[in-house]
Amino acid sequence: MKIEREALLKMAPGAARAKLLGSFYTPDVIARILARWGIRTTADQVLEPSAGNGALAKAALQRAHELSTGSTCRITAFDIDPAAIQNLRGQRLPRTTVIEADFLAQAATSFPKFDVVLANPPFNRNHSIPEERRTALRRRFNIHGASGLWVHFVLHSLDFLRKGGRIAFIVPRTAIFTKHGDALLRRLCGQFASLGIYELPARPVWSSRAEEAGAVILADRYGEGVVGDYERGFITEDAVAVAHNRAVNENVLKIQRQCVPLGEIADVSIGAVTGRNNVFLMTEADRRLAGLGRNAVIPIVSKSVQLRGTTLGVDDLRKLSVEGHKTLLLYPTRFSKRVRTYLSVISDEEREEVVWFRKRHPWWRVQLAERYDAVFTYMNDAGPRVVLLENGIVCTNTLHRVAFRAHISRDQRISAALTGLSTFGQLAAEQVGRVYGGGLLKFELAEARKLPVLSLPALFNESLMKQVDKALRGNNKRHATEVIDETIMRKLFGSRWKSVNAELSQDLVIARNERRSASNTQGEM
Repeated sequence: MKIEREALLKMAPGAARAKLLGSFYTPDVIARILARWGIRTTADQVLEPSAGNGALAKAALQRAHELSTGSTCRITAFDIDPAAIQNLRGQRLPRTTVIEADFLAQAATSFPKFDVVLANPPFNRNHSIPEERRTALRRRFNIHGASGLWVHFVLHSLDFLRKGGRIAFIVPRTAIFTKHGDALLRRLCGQFASLGIYELPARPVWSSRAEEAGAVILADRYGEGVVGDYERGFITEDAVAVAHNRAVNENVLKIQRQCVPLGEIADVSIGAVTGRNNVFLMTEADRRLAGLGRNAVIPIVSKSVQLRGTTLGVDDLRKLSVEGHKTLLLYPTRFSKRVRTYLSVISDEEREEVVWFRKRHPWWRVQLAERYDAVFTYMNDAGPRVVLLENGIVCTNTLHRVAFRAHISRDQRISAALTGLSTFGQLAAEQVGRVYGGGLLKFELAEARKLPVLSLPALFNESLMKQVDKALRGNNKRHATEVIDETIMRKLFGSRWKSVNAELSQDLVIARNERRSASNTQGEM
């Protein structure tokens, strides 16, 4: 990103300057962790592409000195900020070359190969990078999606590594959950023999006092092999990377063996796209005011708040309409005079601009899938819901549409609706979903299809569903979960079901707290 030097010199230290630079200077404790992991010999050649206050450089020198007092470790440190460069040079760090420059503009051929890259790159968000620069970087590094500037730093640093080298990058914690984070890590899988992303032992206290929950990418043995998948876990203060999957919960595995993915028993896709909800969705009062007949509308669900039980029926939608919810979709069979008059609020220009109007023929008839058996709530705080629909009800694309395979039994459909309400189902959702703005748990179609559905014949029946439905409609979700938990856990674990369930409940609390703690950092970085 091009930043004028003179403009930077005129800016006083503070939040605005830090935001422009994407600066989150490395806390000493985090710098020591990275140096302890990354510095292996006293002769390591170290690259620091965004040196900031020099915390990583100092930690690397200290770690090399711990290994031997005769250390020859050398560091090459870049930074674009002239104030940071002045500070670094003033520290007179031994065997350290300080260069004022944009690291992304440096040619790797101008430098010797490095053993290790220790980095805390700029955390500039994708949307804060000027469009022309963003386009050029995407083309240069072959990147798609909302990748922040740190992604480009990671990829460019690889050109500076010797074979067998390693990188330790501090990155936004959102890298664990976002598509562009996953895409980068999978790309690195083909270039390193060891790779993982690890949560830090505690939320760092950044120089800017920002509430960024960081993580660290550790990749080892560059060019010496590939890995099928990357690890996820946490790193200790002693620089030990611990993968979450090292301690497999046998109880969870036992439950998982009784499950099938939702995508195996149902088609999960986006709901209907109207092109303009405030026109095509209406209340019963709106329909009457427009003088439209009942044959011009069909029942529709468009919000999670409208899903109050395990099922949703036409009567439920009528009651919601009285409360002011728009639960009718304009879906006329012909373009009558009254329909034409009602839709006249949509101008010819808007019809040309909105892609969904252009795609469908006729433009005024919303395209619907053949079946809507259930809906899936893909934006959630306490886990997703699958709610069974009465025949004839459709949903908008604010929910996912679920259509069960023809051979799927009623019991299995009930299981799809109830599994996600169980403690196990909610814990599984935390592991499958991704964190979104405000700490919400989001499920794109790919994630929704992965959610486990228990396959326990005879347990998930109409009687159980009625109990759960009553609890939900009475605004008692906790009781609904307890009813389901006792049913399935007693079946699977017998007399010890309560202790096993308490263990899962504790894991769920931890997972949710971790997810919600990241609520301040869920922009695309």
